[in-house]
Amino acid sequence: MELRSTGNPDTSNPATMSVLEYLRKKGRETMNEKTLQSEYDNYKKKHKVKSAEIVVGKIDEKPYYEIKYFDLSDNEYHIGYGSYKLEYVFEWLEQCFEIVEKNTNADKIRNMTDEELAKFLADFNECEVCGQFDKNSGKCNELSKFICTKGYKELVAYEWLKQPVEE
Repeated sequence: MELRSTGNPDTSNPATMSVLEYLRKKGRETMNEKTLQSEYDNYKKKHKVKSAEIVVGKIDEKPYYEIKYFDLSDNEYHIGYGSYKLEYVFEWLEQCFEIVEKNTNADKIRNMTDEELAKFLADFNECEVCGQFDKNSGKCNELSKFICTKGYKELVAYEWLKQPVEE
């Protein structure tokens, strides 16, 4: 559903006006045009997310609803698109987010059976995902004089776990 102006916007229903009109009518007149345009641009594009859910908190003892989502563009959780009106947040959830199944290596491992996990652990070599590994020689690049530490191995493994699964 695209937001559009009907000529005489009803400020109680964001679906009847443009986002810019809505933000101005709801007391955001102090925002400059660049900020309004930025909010409008963010509002128009759908976020590609792995998950999105409505969370509730309190502001001035009133419930305030926001959307918590895992954005695949930066692999981070975000909280935004908030309102005191739950129906607005439901509309934003539908209009602004696209749930995309994009599993990470960690997701793949979590979904393995015990037999699959045993085979994976037997075959896994963290050196193969490290930038210092030379696949031809089967060991670290000797020219770099790189010394691998446990902390570095953990960092490499952590970064690899967050990467999308290569099919």
